Amino acid sequence: MKHPSLKDFSAAFDRAARDFLAARGITTMDGFNLQVENCPIHGPACVWVTYGVLRDHFSMNRSDPSDVAVAVLSTMLPVDAGDTVTETLHVARMSVESAPGNGHAIAPSSRQCV
Repeated sequence: MKHPSLKDFSAAFDRAARDFLAARGITTMDGFNLQVENCPIHGPACVWVTYGVLRDHFSMNRSDPSDVAVAVLSTMLPVDAGDTVTETLHVARMSVESAPGNGHAIAPSSRQCV
C-alpha cells in the first residue's frame, strides 16, 4: 500500500487515530503527542511516528496508517474489555512486527526502511 506523500500518510494516520480514540470515548488527541514526520535516517520512504515519548519507523510503502495508529495508541491505553481477543492479538502482533530489526519497519541487515 503506497502513499504518495507524507501528507497523505499523516492525514490517514490522524483520521484513524481519532476514530480509534473516539470508539473508546476519548474525544481529544491532546496528551498523546502523536506526530508523523519524514525520517531523517532512512529517507522519504520511511516515516518517523512519535507517540507519547516513544518513536518508531514505518515504511510508507508497506504500512497501513490505520494499522500504525491502532498499534501505537494501543501501547498507550489499557486493554478495552470490549476488544475481542483477535483484535488484541492483532494489535500486539503489529507492535512486535514494527519493532526495529523485525523486517516490518527496518530491515535488520541494511537498517533501512523497507
